[in-house]
This record gives sequence, structure tokens and C-alpha cells, in this order.
Amino acid sequence: MKIRAAFVALSASLALLLSPLGAPAASADPATDGWRHGFCKEDEGLTVVVDFGDEADRDPEVRCQIGGDFDRGDSTRVTALEAVGYEVTSGSSGLVTHIDGVGNPEGYPWWMYSSTEGPVAWDGTGWELPSGNVTNYFYGVCYSTDGCTPRISPQYAPEATATITGTTSTDYGKAATVKVTVKHSDDSAPSGPVRLTGVGAARTATIKAGTASFALPKTVKVGTYKLTASYNGPGGATSSSAYTLKVRKGSTKHPTIKFATKPTVSRRGQVTITVGRAGGLVAPSGKTVLAMTKGKTKITINPTLRGGGVRSVALPKLAKGTWRVRVKFNGNGTYKASRSKAYHVTVR
Repeated sequence: MKIRAAFVALSASLALLLSPLGAPAASADPATDGWRHGFCKEDEGLTVVVDFGDEADRDPEVRCQIGGDFDRGDSTRVTALEAVGYEVTSGSSGLVTHIDGVGNPEGYPWWMYSSTEGPVAWDGTGWELPSGNVTNYFYGVCYSTDGCTPRISPQYAPEATATITGTTSTDYGKAATVKVTVKHSDDSAPSGPVRLTGVGAARTATIKAGTASFALPKTVKVGTYKLTASYNGPGGATSSSAYTLKVRKGSTKHPTIKFATKPTVSRRGQVTITVGRAGGLVAPSGKTVLAMTKGKTKITINPTLRGGGVRSVALPKLAKGTWRVRVKFNGNGTYKASRSKAYHVTVR
């Protein structure tokens, strides 16, 4: 039985004739060559599985040749591999020796071939693919001293959906969280990274229990953002529908007034206006209204904040008596308006 198995394996290898030694290597760029990593979805194309065997330091791989059409040449066992980016080389006899550098120049062990239509068990006698379009076919290659089929069973890639949930509106200065839930049509567990775009630089988070969580910083500027999540799973890239996040104007701390020089009937006073904010946020800027009243007398000036949300202001001469002083920050494109408490100063 062992002799017969070896004879069958050797016969399969002898049937695989390649282009001459030194032919150009197959390109391995899925972005330009019409293939991607992972199983094909149903009706998407030809799935190619390569099992490098127990001794190779390389796990079995699955690639999808999108569309199911390719130039077969003399042997589909070569062109199918090259169509998904593998480099196939041969020895002086023209027999396959290596796939992507894995193999033996003596042709032992051997590369064995299988194919099947649809997600059913591998057919170890299906060495060649049929002519015409081979969408929904599976092509398997394995490396062994005996007859073998790949250890990964034929299957279609699951359809995936990505849905964004979480914060839809927030204020500048407050952190927000959005979550991306990924589901596979076959209920298999999604894994790997999810990419979120639409609010500043793209962000990446890893799926845990079907969900990737994104913490958006409190420094996101005021505006309306269209967020999109992308998941590159076994069925290829999947994007969510746009999700709207609205960031409204934030709040400052209440403005404060400090009398650097108290006014008298013969001396003008000096006050410092400060409009504070939480740490890490942009300093408030823009105009303020400084109002001073005593009875029916009212005096207003309109200082503009300097750097850091601060402005030092010289007061006009004030009449004798007690004045009520308040300052209002008019707000700007980042912050809402805010008003100080009432201060009182006695002019003598």
C-alpha cells in the first residue's frame, strides 16, 4: 500500500509541467493583481488553499482570486497559484520543486493537488480545474510524502456587517466614545482590527467580543463629522454606513475679575479679566463686556482677551460710592458665552 501511495503521488508530480526554470516570479500584490487574502464569498471567485505541511515554518494560507477568470496556460495547477500571488519554481526536469521557496529540489516530498466545486470535501483526484469560469471552485495544494489534501476545509467567507453606535453629540471639552460592532453571517467570531475614519486622523482598535471601542478625545473641534468604520475580515473589506457625530460649543469656567489696583476718586483702577477653561483645551479668545453700575449710572467697556484667555484693563475714573462690576464673555466658535458673578468695589 505504501508503494502504491508513493506511485500515485509521484504520478501527480510528474503530471505538473511548468514553464522553463527562471521564468518571472508571480507578483504578490493583492492591491493590483485581482486577489485578496481569505476565502472567497459565494459567487466572488476561485479560492486557493496552500498547506505547506508540518515541517514548514509557515501556516496554511487561503487566498481568493476575484472573478474566477485567469490565464490557465499549460496547467491550472501552476496558473491558479500564480493568479493569487505565489511564486512557483521547478527543477531541471521541469517538475515543481518550490512554492514561495518552500519545497525540495529533488521533488520529494511532493506538492499534491485537489479541487472541488462548492464548500464540500476535497477531491484528491481533481488535479486540474475545468475550463471556463471557476467561480465557487476551491483549489487545494499540500506538501507531503504521501497523498494529502489541505487541512483547511473548503468554505465560503462569511458576509460581514459593521455598525457604529455610541455618542451622537457632545460638547467641545468632553470625551466621547463610539463602538463598532462587527457580525458575520455564519455567526463565526470576527477578529482583528477595525479602522475608524472621519474625525481627525484615522484610528484603529481591535475587536473584543465582537466590538471595537474608540475613545475620542475632548479636543475634537466643534463641527459635524461623518464617521465610517472599515473591517477587513475573511470576506474582504466591509464598511459601515456613515454615522454622524456632532460636537457643539464647549463651556468655559466662569470669568473672574481681579482688582490689581483699586480705584479711588483721584486714581483710575486696574482689573484683570480671566476666562478659564479645563486643562488641555484651547484658550478662550474674543470680546468681553465689562459693565460697572452705581444706581442709574452705567459704564461699559469691551476688552478683547489676549493670549491665555486673560486681559488687563484700565478702568475709567469712577465717582465716589459702591460700584457693581460684572464681566461677560461673548463666546466664539469654540465656546459658549459665559458671565462672571457680581463684584463690588467701593470708591473713596
